[in-house]
Amino acid sequence: MSVYVFDLQNPVEFLNGAKPILIERGPFVYKEVRTKINLRTYENETISYQEPREYIFDRTQSVDDDTFTFTTINVVYMTLINLIQMEKTLSIYQHIIGELLAMIEQPLMTHSVREYLWGYKDPLLHELKILLPELAMDDQVALFGMAVDFMAYDTFLINNGVGTDANGVDRINEVGRITRFNHSTSLSIWFDSYANMINGTDSTLWHPNARKDERIYAFIRDICRSVYLEFNETRRNFVGVDVYHYTLPSTMFSNSTENRGFCMNSTTANKSHEYNCLPSGLFTQTPCQHLVGLAADVPLPFIASNPHFLDADSAVSNSVEGMHPDDENHRSFGDIEPLTG
Repeated sequence: MSVYVFDLQNPVEFLNGAKPILIERGPFVYKEVRTKINLRTYENETISYQEPREYIFDRTQSVDDDTFTFTTINVVYMTLINLIQMEKTLSIYQHIIGELLAMIEQPLMTHSVREYLWGYKDPLLHELKILLPELAMDDQVALFGMAVDFMAYDTFLINNGVGTDANGVDRINEVGRITRFNHSTSLSIWFDSYANMINGTDSTLWHPNARKDERIYAFIRDICRSVYLEFNETRRNFVGVDVYHYTLPSTMFSNSTENRGFCMNSTTANKSHEYNCLPSGLFTQTPCQHLVGLAADVPLPFIASNPHFLDADSAVSNSVEGMHPDDENHRSFGDIEPLTG
């Protein structure tokens, strides 16, 4: 896993309303080890498993040590700003958190890459842990590590691709397809049934005899949604094997009717229940990511995009200096050996 961060170069000017100037730092490379555990097989030719992940820093492949520091948005600050605006937040919590935000926390923070990913002690959460132990149970923040720890308990149920279905059709084309995620056939966090669909595999395998005219569907747990890739070209990979190169369509995160179900904003009260859609190229992660360590279910005010705002509306890319979208380097893809999958 290669991690790149954006280092804010004009923090004072930015807080005074100037356009942020960013420099990309990286890569900081981690070896990702996924292990499927608690495997169970069932009579209906399905397999269930959990998949904890481990990450090991690889200095030889990285541009610097992961102790390299950078300046960015303070996620805890922004999250707690959202929390005190939520109608369900008790007034006493709103008052105390508001006072602490004014005295302790700042909108920006400077941390090392290691701290940002794997954990640091947040001063405001530390005070909340003392003053409101019933609300704040932990003062450690690990923006990527929290998600990794949480996902270790997810349960996948997939088709094993063996035999034939009730109609006598070979099930090999269904191999790896997720039939249930955490015991459910769909999600329940988005605004409509289309957005909540769980389509495809977990992205680690595909059926044999892949075709150029098919979409490659995958459920990406990290962003709580399904995506698909489309055939782009045939390539020869680094070991000399011809593979089908599938890429993420430029419209995947567009502001469109198809994506309307991802427009829900659950951070504040929405009395009108209107669609609150982001510009093309951006998609909310608020229903998907939550701040661990608080007794209340507090969503993180995250917005995601392709790297460097690739495929984003021009108003988005023009709002920041330092983004340089490049289709070859920044578009998600998958290479499949067509015969074996």
